[in-house]
Amino acid sequence: MGTVVIEDLSLRVHVGVTDRERSRKQRILVSVEIDREVRPGEIGDRIEGAIDYSEVRSGIAGLVESASFNLIETIAERIALSLRGRYTERGAGVIRVTVKKFPYRDARCVAYRMSL
Repeated sequence: MGTVVIEDLSLRVHVGVTDRERSRKQRILVSVEIDREVRPGEIGDRIEGAIDYSEVRSGIAGLVESASFNLIETIAERIALSLRGRYTERGAGVIRVTVKKFPYRDARCVAYRMSL
């Protein structure tokens, strides 16, 4: 078993429940983990045998930055479903997505984490 990890990908997105929140893009951080069943030597030091981090990153950015959301929960779900659809054939197992946003001065962040 191996896990592909991208931690705290910084994106700008329209997100929030109120019009005021959605009126300007806010910074969010997205982390993903993609578990993958691999046997020793299976990847073979070839990108074709791996899940390409750059492809995962650009797919997430394209999905999130081009849309508007009410909830960070929806962002996490859409990312997880997109990754599941794209990487199941490449052996993806459990996919974990965490989305953080920063609406309060007295808290480091608010976050939603899901597994699919």
